[in-house]
Amino acid sequence: MPIDGFQQPPKRATAVDTVVDTFRSMIGAGSLRIGDELPTERDLARQLGVSRNTVREAIKRLEAYGVIETRQKRGASIVDNCLDAMANILSFRFGNDIRTFRDIQTFRSLIETGLAADIADRATADDIADLRRINGTLLTRQTARDRASVDLAFHVRLLTIAGNQTALRIYDVLSGVIVQIMTLGKEMRGTRLTMTSHEEILAALEAGDQALLQERIREHMAIGLQFLSEVGPEDGATPPKQDGDIGP
Repeated sequence: MPIDGFQQPPKRATAVDTVVDTFRSMIGAGSLRIGDELPTERDLARQLGVSRNTVREAIKRLEAYGVIETRQKRGASIVDNCLDAMANILSFRFGNDIRTFRDIQTFRSLIETGLAADIADRATADDIADLRRINGTLLTRQTARDRASVDLAFHVRLLTIAGNQTALRIYDVLSGVIVQIMTLGKEMRGTRLTMTSHEEILAALEAGDQALLQERIREHMAIGLQFLSEVGPEDGATPPKQDGDIGP
């Protein structure tokens, strides 16, 4: 039973915490930079005044944070893989239910509409031709999952134009769930609706109309959300199959 006003005492910092904080401070101050190689565990332990086991555990934690990378025969070095590490950790939290699918579809809409201006500004004739080629292969795929993979390739190619590496990394982590969402859609109705919606996106891109491109992407994502609203219970990830296929 909770007691009003009671607060847990602050967690006491361990030797490992102290070493991790030391590295954080040194990186923040520029004393350690990306690419710098670290001394051996023995030398680090001597310099920091801690045991080798403490250094070893601290390095393991910093590896998990994406701050340090260790390679056999090369030792440890400072890297910048923090975003990848964070995304990989978050990927374990993604569910396989309709609520999660809806959340991710909405998140995709925010990402792609938010980058519409950059996409419109940077798109070349070759980019548009490549996107049209990818879209044209949708009907050549035999299974719903294969068509979903092509659909994802279209959207990743679209994001590539924006040049936003963070968005691309996030999509890489989410790719498995996105393909599941797209596959569910394509097991329900026709792929041609996806192709038509993609073509509307490409038409806006060819026109160089940022506002129209944003609107077409938003409409495209709304098709997926509308489908997910028809699937059923929040915890039902697999709807009954119907003839045909579709889905953004």
